Amino acid sequence: MVDRIFLAGYIPTLQSGGQVVRFLLDRGFPTPSPAALGKIGEAYVRAVGRFAARYRVPLVHFKKGESKEQVARR
Repeated sequence: MVDRIFLAGYIPTLQSGGQVVRFLLDRGFPTPSPAALGKIGEAYVRAVGRFAARYRVPLVHFKKGESKEQVARR
């Protein structure tokens, strides 16, 4: 039984500034900026929330500095 999942993303092609610019342009952002990266991250969080709601997967939000391991054990 799986009681928790940790997801870490790694995109090797985003290791230089030029590649980040191409990544954002390819996704329809006319001006590559940190705000565009924020929008991508926010969309991901919303998608995870929709998935969790649809399949009744509980989401746990952690407070800053809180031990994730201790909370997950409960």
